[in-house]
Amino acid sequence: MSKRAGTAGGHTTSAQVVELDSALWRRLLVGSDDDEVFFESWLALQARQLRRAVNAVLVVLDQDGQMRPVSYWPKGTAPGLNVIKVAQSAVRRRIGIVRRLDADESEDEAICSFAYPVIIEDDVAAVAAFNLSDATEQELQSSLRRVQWGAVWLENHFRQQRAGIVTGTAERLSASLDLVAVALEHESAAPAALALMTETAVRLGSERASIGFRHRLSCRVMAISHTSEISQRQNLVRGIAAAMDEAIDQQKIIVFPAAKEDYAVTVKHRELSQR
Repeated sequence: MSKRAGTAGGHTTSAQVVELDSALWRRLLVGSDDDEVFFESWLALQARQLRRAVNAVLVVLDQDGQMRPVSYWPKGTAPGLNVIKVAQSAVRRRIGIVRRLDADESEDEAICSFAYPVIIEDDVAAVAAFNLSDATEQELQSSLRRVQWGAVWLENHFRQQRAGIVTGTAERLSASLDLVAVALEHESAAPAALALMTETAVRLGSERASIGFRHRLSCRVMAISHTSEISQRQNLVRGIAAAMDEAIDQQKIIVFPAAKEDYAVTVKHRELSQR
């Protein structure tokens, strides 16, 4: 880490710089599960290593290729259009880009910009872009190399995320195939449905799992886990069917208790939870 010392009169001292850098490293190390914390800490650490840095932005690319800024340095200060342009160029050409600014393009102290793309498995996952002031050609190349080395942290972060997605998908697929196998052990629908719901309840650790099918304008419960016989006249069965109807009528997944931002109607689900 660079130890840029300040002077008296409210300026940052060397000790304060070291303390701040240490705090940023701690946030980086513990923030891998929180994208906002991780990206903010990484960008701040990178920018603070560049003696001529004026401002910076870290942009990630969504699955559809759209660029989305996720962190600014200094925090909350968005760099100008020149940084976006050099970031777009780095994404398009898939290499680090250095660009000197013309007089009419210069913003604040910035006289040059550079950007470095983070490529994972042949896809551009992110790009970091920086504005620098009064930097020599040697300082520019040195800054680009520092960001290139630091990008390893981002690469590892994105690889871990992708590995988690693949692992989670494989686990869900395996569980689904196991449930299908349980149902196929039975020749008729009712025993298959009961076996399927019982196995589902066991795997989820839930008190009860039910399956029903729409019949004309309402649902009929076909099976309830750990229950060999059911009657459509039973209050519990009628409550489950009503909750199924409530979800189908709104054409959405309903969770009760609902989150504050969820405006789904949950009257029947509330009644069912009280049984």
